[in-house]
Amino acid sequence: MIVASSASHYSKQSLKILVIDRNASPQLGKKTISGWVCGDAVGKNSVDYMTSRIGIKWQHPVVEHPVKGVIAFSPDHETSISFDGEGYILNRKVLPQKQLNDALNVGIEIKYNLALRNLIVD
Repeated sequence: MIVASSASHYSKQSLKILVIDRNASPQLGKKTISGWVCGDAVGKNSVDYMTSRIGIKWQHPVVEHPVKGVIAFSPDHETSISFDGEGYILNRKVLPQKQLNDALNVGIEIKYNLALRNLIVD
């Protein structure tokens, strides 16, 4: 949604943009059957960039709380990588709905319950 909103912003809403999601609207952004498994943290610099460049501001309840760093674990919990620096823990169930509202407000069209299998380019 951020890419679609950015394209809309920089084109001054002159592009026709379609976002396709395999989920229904209430589950927009759900990655797997078991839920929202990744993307729970974001760097402060990314949030600041979105706010200053495209006018999208995230705050509570999308931002649950600030952090000074995070540790990311592999799916099997055998490997970890630490990321230092200011950032935020995100509410992954609220964030997609905020992104949806931001996208709709700038005229982006959204189709739900669709899964693309192939892309044909003429």
